[in-house]
Parts: sequence; C-alpha cells; structure tokens
Amino acid sequence: MLRRGWVEGLLCFASVAALICFAEVALAVTARASATPAASRDISFLLMDALGGRVLEEFNSEALRPAGSFPRLMVLLLGLEQVALGVLSLDEPVAPGPAVAARSGIPLRENERYPLSDLLKAIAVSGAEDATVAVTETIAGSVPAGVELMNARALRLGMTATQFADLGRSALQVDGASSQTSARELGRLARALLDHELVVHWSGLAGLPLKDGAVILRNANPMVGAVAGVDGLHASAGFGVVATAERGGMRLLAVVLGATVPAQCYATAAELLKRGFAQYERIDVVKEGERVNVPVRIAGGAVAEITPVTEGEFALVRRRGEESLIEVRYQMPGEIAAPVRRDQPIGELIVQQEGRILSVIPLVSPVNVAATGILAAAP
Repeated sequence: MLRRGWVEGLLCFASVAALICFAEVALAVTARASATPAASRDISFLLMDALGGRVLEEFNSEALRPAGSFPRLMVLLLGLEQVALGVLSLDEPVAPGPAVAARSGIPLRENERYPLSDLLKAIAVSGAEDATVAVTETIAGSVPAGVELMNARALRLGMTATQFADLGRSALQVDGASSQTSARELGRLARALLDHELVVHWSGLAGLPLKDGAVILRNANPMVGAVAGVDGLHASAGFGVVATAERGGMRLLAVVLGATVPAQCYATAAELLKRGFAQYERIDVVKEGERVNVPVRIAGGAVAEITPVTEGEFALVRRRGEESLIEVRYQMPGEIAAPVRRDQPIGELIVQQEGRILSVIPLVSPVNVAATGILAAAP
C-alpha cells in the first residue's frame, strides 16, 4: 500500500546474452594490418562504445602524437555548439577574409558569402582547410584567438594532454608550433561531436556538391562506403583515422594513430571495428516511454492514481556471454496533488552497476490529470 512521502524501489536483473551474427567485411586498401595491431610499437589505438564511453580495447592510447588535420574536428564541434546555443545559425552568411587565400578546399573566395552550413559540411566531409579557417574566424575573430578557444574547450572535455597550435597540418600555425593529441583524447572529442546528429549525416556523405554543383568535395575518409556501417568521422592522411560505425543499433568508435602508412591505419581501424561488433553486444536496459510498475496516488484528482513513464533510455554495451548485474532504482513520491500536467516530472529512475551510477532518467506523468472539488476552483 502506498503512503504519502517518498518511496524507493530496487529492481535487480542479470541480462541474458543475445546472439547477433555479422558478416565479415573487407577493406578496399592495398595493404593489411598485422593480425595483432599492437605488434607495431609506434601505433596507438582505441576502440570504445561511442554512446556509453566504455573503452573496449586500447593500446598505447595515451601516447602523444602529431595531430595532423584532427584539430579541424574541434573547429567543427565549436561551430555546431555555437549553432546549438543560438549564437550562430546554419544559414549564417560567412564572408571569408584574406587568410583563406591559397588554402585547399572548396575553394573559397575572399568576401564572397557562404552559408555556415556549407562550411561545416565541407569540414565534416573533406576537412576543407579554407572552410576551417573561415569558420574559425567567424567564431573567434582570428585564427590565434580560435586556437585559444579550441584549447579551452579541450580542457573542458578532459583533453588535458592535447595541445592545439594550428588548424591542422598546412593550415595557419601559431608561433610555428604544431598540434599534439592522443588516441584516448581524440576519442573524447569524437564522442562530443557525435552528440550532434548532423555530424554523422555529413561525415557519412560520399561527396558534397557546392556552388550549385560546380564543386564536389569527395569524402577524405576511405573507410566510408568501404567498411560495413562506417559513416564518419575523419581521416588525416599519414597521421591516423577516427572512424565510427553502427551495426545492429550499436555504435562503436575506433581511433588509430601512428601507423607507418595510411593503408595500415585504415586496415587496423577496420579490424578493431570488426572485432568489436563480433565480441560485444548492446543490451537495452531502459526504453523511452517505459512504465514503472509502481503507481502514484493523485490527491484530489479526476483519477485516483497514475503510473509514471521514463523520459529517456539507457543501453549497455557488454561482451557477448558476459553476465552484467544491473540495478535499477526509482525514487518518486507516494502521492502528489492534482492538477498534474502531462510530462510533469514526478521522480527519477537510477541505473547503476556495482554502486556506480550509470544513468539518471526522469520519470514523468503520461497524462493530464484535472483537479476536482475545492482544488478545481483554486486559482
């Protein structure tokens, strides 16, 4: 029997393994990686669950490497965050300054106007250098100021060892220095980018027509379209690759740096993704709109009680055959007063494992509940 005040429930369950079969895929490159990527002492790699952030496999992932053109991913993130905050719009007209002259990419012309969305797409698809410069100047006013902003954002992401000093290889440098990062920290940046749905849509395009079709930028990541499920994010020739792929509702992220030749880099990333999808599976722990089977009494309401639903979801990536004990706790009042509006927060559902909180999901009312009697006449 429910009582007034807060009640807490606890559900424990061990997920049952599910068998999913994937076909083997071959990467269209001229060289193959060794059977064990870690056989090369110079290489660094990381394989992770892109949504939950769990590291599934890594080797030398904290070693600092030249960043190549990967700083352009940070410029892309900053641009998208400015759009999300409403500071800029995707339709924002951008007039490039003289710094874009002779830069590779679209190409852009000084003082002509281009929609910000086209410039962000060009960065996502091909890492266009001139578009990177133009977006940086739009966000920060200048390249040096933009590099400072990039480093500040990196720190907030936990990229404490990364140092941006340029916009990527041949793009404008600050004080002649070059950028450095690691596979683990690039993984942090990539996960932040994947919070923006447009990134995968853009970086998965085979080509991008611009200037009314007069210019077509080809995707710089040879894994897109060659490896099953790969739909981004960026390849820096001679430096590494950040590749994300989705199969069966599970998204993985592979970062490879330090390979001696680009083909080895791409083949290693393909091998990591293949192994990840074969060895791991996604388990849906909480689904959006799922009912919590504990009703909440409505004081003075047109109905006596309601059953809250989840406003969010949570999935766990685990090794196939591995038993994962997940605890699902809920906190909510035993009784609330009418009126109650639909989607009104009532409590929260907490997912945890071995005492560590994995997710907190709001519990909300699925319906409107009107007040009756004296309560109905209250202002």
